[in-house]
Amino acid sequence: PSANRPYCVTTDWVCDFIQDCPDQADENRCGSCDFEVQQMCGWLQDSKDDGDWIRNNLGTASWNTGPKSDHTTHAKDLNINCIDGKGFNYNGTLAKTTSGDDCLSWDDFYWWGIKGHNYCRNPDNDTMPWCFTDNGWGFCDVPTCDELCMKSDGSSYMGTVATTASGKTCLAWNKQTYNSADKRVGTHNYCRNPRGHNRQDGPWCYVADSSVKWEYCSIPECGHYVYLEASWLRPGNRVVMKTPELLTSGPDCKFEF
Repeated sequence: PSANRPYCVTTDWVCDFIQDCPDQADENRCGSCDFEVQQMCGWLQDSKDDGDWIRNNLGTASWNTGPKSDHTTHAKDLNINCIDGKGFNYNGTLAKTTSGDDCLSWDDFYWWGIKGHNYCRNPDNDTMPWCFTDNGWGFCDVPTCDELCMKSDGSSYMGTVATTASGKTCLAWNKQTYNSADKRVGTHNYCRNPRGHNRQDGPWCYVADSSVKWEYCSIPECGHYVYLEASWLRPGNRVVMKTPELLTSGPDCKFEF
């Protein structure tokens, strides 16, 4: 039924990519997918084209690409204020090394076309972002995106949440009878999922409750998205994905770059 014009259309007119109703009621309730639980949402890669769309979270392989915020955590400036992996795509404004030296302007050095600033970068895909200094060069202590949300089982989470999903305050790890070689636990009480003691549902912590001893924490998962790694392609290449059929006998569509 249409809200503005009360008549019904047949089911094969619904979600067929044709707006039959004046208020578009036949096309605006077809559902949506955010590439989380449904993975690729039923979209199909074209095996005859020149590349693939990639499902990913946090950073991309290219400089200054990917979403500017996480649609799950709503954290802004992902890959700008933090790094994922080695930080090849870091585009932030930190300009000091881990030893405290100020970074020199890239204008004084010819390096991959970087110019106009002295911010830490990783143009050669080194261990982490770095910069030139009066003492040569040095790595920069850029925070990781694992401080914002969790990937997979949360074993890499490095944030500062210190309460459980039920609201209990976490106890410091070093106050517990707990042995782990994982250096991410220590004198703090932040939620973690330590290596060697991984729990499948994510970061957890000990609590002052003898009936449960420990509880899971509520850490948001890093949101996924689908992107095209254009640096792998050449002019004239085609990359195609096809939507799933909306009806058994209905049409499908493609989008192409």
